Amino acid sequence: MKLLQNIAKNPQEDKFRKINGTNAKIQSTLFALSQTDQLLSLMGFVEIEPKVFVLLDLDMNFLSRSIKAVDSSLDPIRM
Repeated sequence: MKLLQNIAKNPQEDKFRKINGTNAKIQSTLFALSQTDQLLSLMGFVEIEPKVFVLLDLDMNFLSRSIKAVDSSLDPIRM
C-alpha cells in the first residue's frame, strides 16, 4: 500500500513510479502474495525487467480507485 500511496502523493517522481520486486523487502511482502504480477499489470504497471515494474501512464482517478480496492481487500488480512 505504501508504494501506491507514494505514487499518488508524488505522481511526477519517477523513483516512486517504479517497483523493484527484486528488492528483499518488496519481495518478502508485495511479491509474497500470489498474482502480484497480474495485479500490477491491471493497475497499469509494465514489467520492464523480471520483477521490475514501472507505471508509465498515470491516471490519477484510476490509481485512487485501485488504492481503495487494494486497501479494502487487505482488511480481512489486517484483522
